[in-house]
Amino acid sequence: MAGTAKKWFIGCGIGCGVMLLLVLGLGTAGYFGIKGAIDRGENIEASFEQLEAEYGAPGEYTPDPALMVAADRMDVFLGIREEMAPQRKAMGDLLRTLDGQEVDGRKPGGLAKAKAGFRLIPDLMDFIGQRSRTLLEGGMGLGEYLYIYSLSYPVLLEKDLQAGPGFTLASEGDDEENGGFHWRMDPDAEGSLDVKADRELKIRTYLHRIQLKMARNQLAALQATGGDEAGAAALEAEIGRMESETRRLLWETDMPESLRRSLEPYRDRLEAQYDPMVNILESGLVEAE
Repeated sequence: MAGTAKKWFIGCGIGCGVMLLLVLGLGTAGYFGIKGAIDRGENIEASFEQLEAEYGAPGEYTPDPALMVAADRMDVFLGIREEMAPQRKAMGDLLRTLDGQEVDGRKPGGLAKAKAGFRLIPDLMDFIGQRSRTLLEGGMGLGEYLYIYSLSYPVLLEKDLQAGPGFTLASEGDDEENGGFHWRMDPDAEGSLDVKADRELKIRTYLHRIQLKMARNQLAALQATGGDEAGAAALEAEIGRMESETRRLLWETDMPESLRRSLEPYRDRLEAQYDPMVNILESGLVEAE
């Protein structure tokens, strides 16, 4: 598939388009093809294209020049996350199963892991498709969603960017014969510090790129109004820091008070809707270009 479907999973070690490689530490190396995902992929591409047609590409999003997130937009964001709670719980439990963690008080055995492995690709695609539909129904673009998410969780709530399973989700080249889906078992990957460090690096790289575009959009909008010189100066300084620190997140330190005040009242609701396993999807699901 061409176009936006080739850009589903860019950050955090998640590969391009419908090509996913799941690296697990189960002691032997092997590949298991998963077929039957083309229709799902085409539906996801269509939903991405509809979102982009209505709201523009994620990197084109312009945050509020007032350096805040309006209450009604936070309500939309949180409503979308509440709507997605069942899918987020199911996705998190599947990743926990593959990671050998307890799910609902039970430690998964080999059969449970195998079943979860075969469900991974269709469930990932269903999660993506449902979120796109929920965004469309809720009236929010991918750019705005990612902007609020990336300010709320890594910055305001200081969530660990290394959070997630002890294996790597990564890309592999096109493979039309088996639909492009594999999961590979690699005994050296499970729980590796390199896996988690690499995950943080990729999340930071992705978020830095898209946030820097948004910050420049925001500064241009603020300058066009001719007001709030202090806000413009703060944005200019932050853009300068991001340009010199290529892994820095937007407002990672010294978040403007107006922005912090607009997010703080939602701290408990944000916390309740966070799953560290699914953060790898939420932080790097879309392409900035």
